[in-house]
Amino acid sequence: MKKPILGLSIFILALASSPVPVVASDRGGFKAMAKELPRAALAARVQRVAVLPFVPAQNNSVEDGWRISEKLVTQLVRLGKIEALERSLLSKLLDEHQLGKTGVLDPTMLRKLGRVAAADGIITGSFAVIGPNIVVNARLINLETGVIIAACEREVEREWTRGLLAHSNQPLFVPAPEFTVEVPQIAQEESLELKDSPGEDSCAAAPLRIDRMENQILELKARYWARRLKKGLSSSSLKYNPGSTISDPELKQQFYERMKAWYAQDSVPELTPSELKRFVAVDQKALSLYRKCGI
Repeated sequence: MKKPILGLSIFILALASSPVPVVASDRGGFKAMAKELPRAALAARVQRVAVLPFVPAQNNSVEDGWRISEKLVTQLVRLGKIEALERSLLSKLLDEHQLGKTGVLDPTMLRKLGRVAAADGIITGSFAVIGPNIVVNARLINLETGVIIAACEREVEREWTRGLLAHSNQPLFVPAPEFTVEVPQIAQEESLELKDSPGEDSCAAAPLRIDRMENQILELKARYWARRLKKGLSSSSLKYNPGSTISDPELKQQFYERMKAWYAQDSVPELTPSELKRFVAVDQKALSLYRKCGI
């Protein structure tokens, strides 16, 4: 008998080098950038970088700028050549120290960011949307000298937009466990103040906003449900799949992979009261927006 964590797959439609300028139009664009920039970083003794949200060159959404930075960070971490500051930590630092969140920073802000983030390099740049694709210009800056030590340009698919459905008939299969469950209900001592823009009740860019919330609690969520499975989750409680609120295929797959990894352990540590409180607050907020907007 197969274990629940190795159950059926959910069918999901895809939502979908040198410091140049050289445009390479392919799905490996972010991978190519993540290979090229660290080479220059290591040559300049830059070990830890902060990747800022990219700046729209046209009248495009700033959310695309955050998505680009997230994709680049993912590839940098996978290659492991240099350290990349975790996205939620960077956002917190930008908020706490009142630094620009659009990717536009003057030299003074750059130096301040380097100090508070313990980073010696920063990756920033601009982007322009061209049909279903996006042209990304990235620059690596040495925070000690303020000198641009590498630059590259790539054209990549804007795969995180739902509009890509019209351009692709290829399905994407993401491994999923054989269960659906309701968000846990616990006594709410107080509501956590979660920043979400635009407006709290708006459905504008809802899938992206939900993904950003889920990304903040991904590890906690994976650990929680892995523990529930090991404790003998009952099929009588089936209501909805805990990964169904995640739109980004890569993020969804990461969630299931982390849950499988935890499930494979001899024991899964229980969430602490503070971890459980944060997980429930964020996940319920994401689920509420998911249901309200009919995603």
